[in-house]
Amino acid sequence: MLKWTTIPWLLVGLRFLLAPFLLLDALDGKTDIGFVVGYTIAVLSDIFDGVIARKLGSSTVGLRQADSWADGNGLDLWNKSKHLSQTHSG
Repeated sequence: MLKWTTIPWLLVGLRFLLAPFLLLDALDGKTDIGFVVGYTIAVLSDIFDGVIARKLGSSTVGLRQADSWADGNGLDLWNKSKHLSQTHSG
């Protein structure tokens, strides 16, 4: 059975899983609906993981660290995708 306190961890994990797909989708330099949906999900999960963790009292150092890594991973992949899409489209 899923515990409510695992929801923030699942949201952080979702961002880790989405990042490579967003990168692959961005390589062509075009923004399609799949990228927009994936990016929107990633942003919303980033907003709500902390809110939910605080409401449930499940905010931990480990969760905050994983959240930071997911944010950094996503930002790093976003920057790489912009660079790669510019080099492939030009």
